[in-house]
Amino acid sequence: MLLGVVALAGAGALVAGPVASAQGDSQTVYADVDGDGTANVVTVRLLDESTQSITFDLPQGPVETTAPAQLQAPQPPRVTDVNRDGAAEVAVTTVTGANTQHFQLFKYEPAIGVVAVDGGGAPFTFYEGGGISARSGYQCEDPGKGPMLRIVSAQYDFETETYDGTTSWLVQSGNSISEWTRAPFSDLPADDPQLNLDPTTCAP
Repeated sequence: MLLGVVALAGAGALVAGPVASAQGDSQTVYADVDGDGTANVVTVRLLDESTQSITFDLPQGPVETTAPAQLQAPQPPRVTDVNRDGAAEVAVTTVTGANTQHFQLFKYEPAIGVVAVDGGGAPFTFYEGGGISARSGYQCEDPGKGPMLRIVSAQYDFETETYDGTTSWLVQSGNSISEWTRAPFSDLPADDPQLNLDPTTCAP
């Protein structure tokens, strides 16, 4: 089963290469999306109230796709390499709310162009934030079974003043990502390391 997975860490936006730049209705970052060792220009641009484009500027010419957008302004993509294959993915913000950001993960597929990473029949989505009542986070690691994305999703128990939730490990293979295993936890204090993962470990 694949999750619409939760991911925290607004302070840990993953950006490779020069600092993201904004111009009007667009945001640009630099990422080696084709794995050739050279950073490519990646641009997200709001097209209307519900749609944005994602463009990878490659040596052979630009390729692009679209994604949902419920945004007042475009957000800089986060650059990752979850499976450590040398070709970066970009996490694109699709929704911003009071306490939560929604993301989709995109990558370059030579035979197709820009594709949304699949999460079991639908685009792989994950979330950041949750406000007072929730905690979530992610990091990239290798638990001895190859590169994985580790996700934590927790709810606050106001009676015990601790968090209960699950830790999940996901594996990306090609254009899809799926859950490898998960484990529940309970009664964790807010400062427990299991709740405070490091998203910068996903940077290329």
